[in-house]
Amino acid sequence: MVTIEVNNAKCKITGDIKVINQLDKAFSVKHPNAYFIRVKGFAQDNWDGKIHYITEHGYFKTGLLTQIYNHLVKLKVKVKIVDHRLGFDITPKIPKKIGNLDERGYQFDAVKAVLENNIGGINLPIGTINAATNAGKTTIMAMVYLAYKRKIPALILINDGDLFEQFKKEIPELVGDDFGYVRGKDAKWNKFTICMVQTVSQKISLYKHKLQQYGIVMVDEADLGDNKTYKTVLQNCSNANVRIGLSGTIYLSKLKKDFVKNQNLHSFFGEELFKITKLEMKEKGHSAEVVVRMFRGSEKIGIKGDWKAEYDKGITYNEDRAMLCVERMKANIKLKRLPALVICQFHNHVELMEKVFQIELGKK
Repeated sequence: MVTIEVNNAKCKITGDIKVINQLDKAFSVKHPNAYFIRVKGFAQDNWDGKIHYITEHGYFKTGLLTQIYNHLVKLKVKVKIVDHRLGFDITPKIPKKIGNLDERGYQFDAVKAVLENNIGGINLPIGTINAATNAGKTTIMAMVYLAYKRKIPALILINDGDLFEQFKKEIPELVGDDFGYVRGKDAKWNKFTICMVQTVSQKISLYKHKLQQYGIVMVDEADLGDNKTYKTVLQNCSNANVRIGLSGTIYLSKLKKDFVKNQNLHSFFGEELFKITKLEMKEKGHSAEVVVRMFRGSEKIGIKGDWKAEYDKGITYNEDRAMLCVERMKANIKLKRLPALVICQFHNHVELMEKVFQIELGKK
């Protein structure tokens, strides 16, 4: 028999030493840079060259609780879980309406999958939501916060400036006056705060105490959560009972070289608890069907041994090709398919096509 004591950030396992040694072996992996760490003298003399996800004193990150518990069950070991987390004195109730929006069925299912996640008889609201583009991540985040009746502060971490501006526009419509934001010199901490992770990481000594006030942490593009910037912030969110990572690519790679990264992400975000794909979004009528049409371009240009010259003659400065683009644009304008995006590989091609479009289509 073993006992697992659960806290927000870490768990501790005690009991049958043989079982614990088996676990340590199962949850250890060779460090990808072990050789260089030894050569540079950064390791202790007795280091075995492995990353041990369970320490010699039996501690492991709470995000790994599901993996470790399930492994013990497979070994037919009796497990007693003692939950030391303070938790919340609120039973979450997932809203069906958020601001002026009605939730989409799968959004409700996604939030439910995390908030009602249980392992070994305890509630463990830690996990990832694998959501395709257009799944409505802002709505899902707002639903998590509103499920706790606005009483548990929520922190949203993002790393993209354009996305920050989008959230800044959309979130107030969903959570009202509880909205706050932190970016650069602008800091308005509130009950539902979106933060540029770079800003918080750079000012961690100033904001450390702020992070500890949030019981809910949600991370957009959580597949990036293993980098130094995110780690600096996440390790200070020690009172976050609810932790959710949103990403369409997290845990995507099953390659051996990505195992350490994936396991590090598991350590904070736990298991994937819900997934919705682009195809499912299309079938549910929330995403348009993607239509790809291909047209033949320049095929007879051949300049032996000079790829750049061939590219310029066949693509960048090719009049026939440019006019084909113009004709395709005219056809789409007729069908009112605007706005339209034209993508070129090189700057000079962009500048040339801009001039051609202005001449043929006008400044619009």
